[in-house]
Amino acid sequence: MAAVIGGIFAIFFEHEPRDENDDQLGGENYASDLGVQEENEALDDWKKNLSNLGMNDMYGMIADLPLRTKPVSVSPARPNTAFEAFVMALVRQIGSALGIPAEVLFLNFESSYSASRGALLEAWKLFNYWRKWWSNNFCQPIYEEWLCEAVLKGRVKAPGFFDDPMIRYAYSWAEWNGPSQGQLDPVKEVNAAILRVENGFSTRQRETAELTGGDWELNHRQ
Repeated sequence: MAAVIGGIFAIFFEHEPRDENDDQLGGENYASDLGVQEENEALDDWKKNLSNLGMNDMYGMIADLPLRTKPVSVSPARPNTAFEAFVMALVRQIGSALGIPAEVLFLNFESSYSASRGALLEAWKLFNYWRKWWSNNFCQPIYEEWLCEAVLKGRVKAPGFFDDPMIRYAYSWAEWNGPSQGQLDPVKEVNAAILRVENGFSTRQRETAELTGGDWELNHRQ
């Protein structure tokens, strides 16, 4: 808005003080100048024209000037070239408050592989936290209620379900997986997953869910 206003108001007008003799009957300049009333009317008309500046798709205009006014060109000197840096600074602060890197907010990764991956990992710490909160407080309770009803109606066979809380917990336990994180370099990501599985740090099922969002058993069977 400041840039638009600066582009519209390209000229200001300075008013020179009127000679006190001009308002007196018989003054030297009275015969050649407009009367006070006529000059005020001309000034009012000019102000009305100026008030329309920038309205009705008018981005510039030429107005008749009242007497004793002169145009003075000015420059708004607004640093529009710094717009991108200004927005980036604001987004970084917003991202810092939200716990989301600016690269993820912009969906723009122009840094190195390590920096981009670091930004994604920091963002997914927050995403996984809220995903776990959502699954524990919404998905899991609904699943447990559904399973309890299914056992009561005999649709699901679960011996000892109502006899021991630990047995019920074992039947009801579930792992909730959402959309996968995605990879910046799939070859490196897959090799890292293979190393985690081979050294017992993870399972094929978990790595498949995190890499592609699929199911390892179904993939392997097919």
